[in-house]
Amino acid sequence: MSHNSVIRSLRISPHVDEELKNIAKERGTSVNAIAEAELTKLVEFGRFTDEMEYAVVRKAWLAKLIGYLSEEEIREFGQWSGVGPSSESIRFYHGTISLESVLRTYEEIGAKYAKFYKFRHESSGSSHTIILNHGMGMNWSIFYDANLKKVFRDILGLDIETELSDNILIGRFQMTSTTPTSEGGISDAFGGERA
Repeated sequence: MSHNSVIRSLRISPHVDEELKNIAKERGTSVNAIAEAELTKLVEFGRFTDEMEYAVVRKAWLAKLIGYLSEEEIREFGQWSGVGPSSESIRFYHGTISLESVLRTYEEIGAKYAKFYKFRHESSGSSHTIILNHGMGMNWSIFYDANLKKVFRDILGLDIETELSDNILIGRFQMTSTTPTSEGGISDAFGGERA
């Protein structure tokens, strides 16, 4: 147990207790670990879902819906989401729009909690690569391509080059200590100075 942890007793129903034990057994973990993960999710994400009007939608439905749009409409949808819902979520979730908050939002909201895709960020010096593995076909690669370009180019002022395949989008950009950002600072992890 971490020295920084807090011990808190919770009263739960026998039914919930039994189901927690079953889930823990299925996952090969402890009830405490599940409770910690779910409470962390509530603190990091759940409390914002009502205010930001998030809805749970199956990925198969999204893949079907976007199939009714033309490529031009998909790109317009991706660009709109970049300056609308995406930037609103970033600002609401982190309080500011910067490279750090953008990457954290893609990773935490898009990948970790909403599970829209698997996210990976790699860096070597000033060169950065982000990968969105969504598994939903070329239409969603086109959507994420338009979304990323809108956020990075128009909001962050960073040039990003992308590669699209049926289920994966790869974006590459350069980051230096003099690279401008929209608002706020850039953390040391991205080579800049914290504001």
